Amino acid sequence: MVGICCVLGGDDGTPTEFLARSDRAVTRYSDREVAVYAASHPGIGTAGPYHVGEALVWFVGEAFGFDDDAVGGDLGHVPRPRSVDSAHYCARLYADHGPAFADGLNANGFALVYERDTGRVHLITDRLATLPVYHARADDGSVVFSTDVQELPTHPGVETAFDPDLTREYLAFGRTFGTTTPLNGVESLGPATVTTVDLGTGSTDSRRYWEPRYRPRERPVESVIDELAETLRTVLLERIERGREYGVLLSGGSASRLVLAALDADATAFHVADWMSREARTAERVALRGGHEFRFLRRDGSEGHAFDAGGELTGFDGPATHRPLAGLERHVISEVDVLLSGAFADALFGRGGIPARTVEHDRVGTLALPVERPLDSVQAYVGWLAEGAADEPVGGREAERILASNVGCVDGRIDHHGVAYASLADLRYCGEWWPLANGMGVVPHLSLTRTLPYRTPFLDARLVDLALTVPVQYRLRGDLVARAVERVSPTLAGIPDAESGEPLTRPFPVEYLTRTARHVWRNHLGDETPPRARMSDDPWTDPTPLREVGIVRRAIDGRCHLAREVPGLDTETLRRWEREHDAGRDRTAELTTALTLLSMPVVESVTAAGGDRPRDRPNARWQP
Repeated sequence: MVGICCVLGGDDGTPTEFLARSDRAVTRYSDREVAVYAASHPGIGTAGPYHVGEALVWFVGEAFGFDDDAVGGDLGHVPRPRSVDSAHYCARLYADHGPAFADGLNANGFALVYERDTGRVHLITDRLATLPVYHARADDGSVVFSTDVQELPTHPGVETAFDPDLTREYLAFGRTFGTTTPLNGVESLGPATVTTVDLGTGSTDSRRYWEPRYRPRERPVESVIDELAETLRTVLLERIERGREYGVLLSGGSASRLVLAALDADATAFHVADWMSREARTAERVALRGGHEFRFLRRDGSEGHAFDAGGELTGFDGPATHRPLAGLERHVISEVDVLLSGAFADALFGRGGIPARTVEHDRVGTLALPVERPLDSVQAYVGWLAEGAADEPVGGREAERILASNVGCVDGRIDHHGVAYASLADLRYCGEWWPLANGMGVVPHLSLTRTLPYRTPFLDARLVDLALTVPVQYRLRGDLVARAVERVSPTLAGIPDAESGEPLTRPFPVEYLTRTARHVWRNHLGDETPPRARMSDDPWTDPTPLREVGIVRRAIDGRCHLAREVPGLDTETLRRWEREHDAGRDRTAELTTALTLLSMPVVESVTAAGGDRPRDRPNARWQP
């Protein structure tokens, strides 16, 4: 599993016992003040350390380039040379600019710089914190950092417990927000932040080097579409290397289709589903029409289910059922060197995360309109966010109360669970993806990032910058991604979308009305009949645990003793949800979140139910 863990300072001399269990470390370093363990994917390059004078530089993830203008230069964006791995590249940038190299770094990952001569350590998150890094202070004064939140409570000096409100908030929304976690004293580093630890005094200082400012630029929608298509092609062209095999997670929609169309290389398209549904057939048609190989990966239960190991591989970022390749990673790794997806295209260029007006109808249900819902205050934003809470165990009003206690104005800025936004507009339009863990889309991203070489081109800094200039009406009604497919490949754009049934070339009003009509028809008159009940055609989530009643029952039976120790949960509530779900009431949100939480090793680490704190638990997750 890819990640980094470090212990800074402390009173016990060499703080390496915590890392000793990781006997297959790709990189391990320790002296009397600092211990670091880091692992990276084969083929992407070592995580370091690289020496720059008396400094050591590590980097986990992938660096794409550097914006020279951000540090006073005039070269613009300079791509990373293909011959230089990401950690070495960051070391070169540090040699030129010191810790300020973070200001111009275009990357998805985390950097650590240890200045042995000054006794300072710089911890650097990328713009969106695409790889969350958690931290806690141990009772010996040391500071522990890890990309695996499960790991921190196993440190001998870290004592923690569940925070009642933040745990209930997690159960209500299926994820955490900002820098918070349900664990007392455990938080993540903020996005776009350089955190400096002085090993001599134990003090810390943080500097935010970037924040999203939504500043729409009025121009014709055709200009936005052209710039989107051209920027994506540039991003992909810079990342393609000769001699490597590429794969694309392909759905029946437009975002992954755009990536496949813009990719100037042969690729293998992978589609994951329970059966060869309309979504899968559309993906196959797109792949073959584009001249690419197609691989259908069937979820048949033989790979286990999300609650077997999902808790080990997730943090508090969302349900384990949202891991698209759970148990199937080996099939991808055996065929390709790098996997790509179209994730976050909707959050940046579509309707994702934008508060929209809705229409309620007794027979039809809730329909989202392509019209922005005005939110003119922080209270209104909190109220809108609270509407996404599960019915139980907290409920809308209590969920809103907890949210309101963590979102508010501080020193002229809006603080949302530890992350400050300059304005309500920035919060409204960027809060879904800054930091990345705020949105539900982060679960597939992190599960793939941690287990195989994976890239999400839409998270390139140049595309994020472009998104911040797009007028909201274009995101709601411009069909930007679909029309960008038409720019790049009219042939692929002519294949109907799996959900709407319309080619991507259709005008937005036609596409919207058709999609809405099909939604109503499927909900009330039925759709394709799957081979088995409760099968799904969703390529991003695995419904197997909730389709198979026995799996849910066994999961509950094995975790009853833990449920009693978690604020907001108890055994009878879990069993009632199971009965209601089996009888036809949708308890998907409640069950998946609760069982994901209870499957996490961290729960046993912080509750009395597991006996003594398991400080010697084998650290298999860190083994590459």
